[in-house]
Amino acid sequence: MSCREHYSILLLKRIKAKKKLKKLEKMRAETARLANLAERRHRRMVEAREAIRPLILAAASLNAQANQFISAWLDRNDCL
Repeated sequence: MSCREHYSILLLKRIKAKKKLKKLEKMRAETARLANLAERRHRRMVEAREAIRPLILAAASLNAQANQFISAWLDRNDCL
């Protein structure tokens, strides 16, 4: 092989390597974007869970109070 052929082969390999590197950089950027998206969604879910938890506890407490009221009313009125 002549020097020109070797040089052409090296140039082609370099171009291929650059294309591959660009592709990997795009994949890395997309992976980072998806990871950030997943992190934000997870954070929102945790925040929503934290906001809903007191409401669930309050509803359970109101349910218990309603059961006590109904039981007391039934006892007072001899309905059982």
